[in-house]
Amino acid sequence: MKMLELKRFSDWRPRLFAFTAGLKTLSFAWGHDDCAVALAAGAIEAMTGTDPAEPYRGRYDDEDSARSLLAEMGHSGLDDLARSMLPETHISMARVGDIAFLKEGSEVGALGIVIGARILVLRPAGTGTVPLLTAQTAFKVG
Repeated sequence: MKMLELKRFSDWRPRLFAFTAGLKTLSFAWGHDDCAVALAAGAIEAMTGTDPAEPYRGRYDDEDSARSLLAEMGHSGLDDLARSMLPETHISMARVGDIAFLKEGSEVGALGIVIGARILVLRPAGTGTVPLLTAQTAFKVG
């Protein structure tokens, strides 16, 4: 995967807010409604118009097939995948709309959206938040 050249829309904040509001009733499903495809890639698309998940959307349906697809693409986890597309930054430098990586949940890790001092994450049903400093790293969006 090549590094994405992203530019946020001038109205990215209301776009991000509208996008995240629509996630409150989402039920987690690998490959469709998960932290990579629905949450992180969805937020990036809402803010920039670019869908970074297009090459792998719907190509896995559980944690094992997600891990296999990442390996097939040459990545060890979601952090490695994000690093191949977005510039990495220390979590303390992340701004609203950036993507955070957390080493929790599944073996491949989890992605969330920085929303200030907290990170919006997917739960089995809907969304929740965790403190920003629980993330291992962050990735700049635009």
